[in-house]
Amino acid sequence: MVVECKTVERVCQEVMGYSDTDVAEYLYKNKPRIDSLVNYLCNDLTKACSTKPPTVPKDRTPGEPFVPMSSKEAEMEKMLRSMEMKRHTSTQNWEKF
Repeated sequence: MVVECKTVERVCQEVMGYSDTDVAEYLYKNKPRIDSLVNYLCNDLTKACSTKPPTVPKDRTPGEPFVPMSSKEAEMEKMLRSMEMKRHTSTQNWEKF
């Protein structure tokens, strides 16, 4: 499960890049249905959907089944990432001296 979650996270980061504020603005202003949001993300904001995804090899061993995080687990993960970002930023600031 961890591998798949990290894969999905990485893909989302690649697709979103620095566009998170654009997406937030689009969501706030348009309150779109899912098909409109997909079209915006895949065609307007990025070209992520311009090519078909690669096929999965037939002999690939299936991974663990997906189990979504609880909202509590997601909040903890968010807090940990925030703490890591602050630690990383403060380390960079000290390196300047």
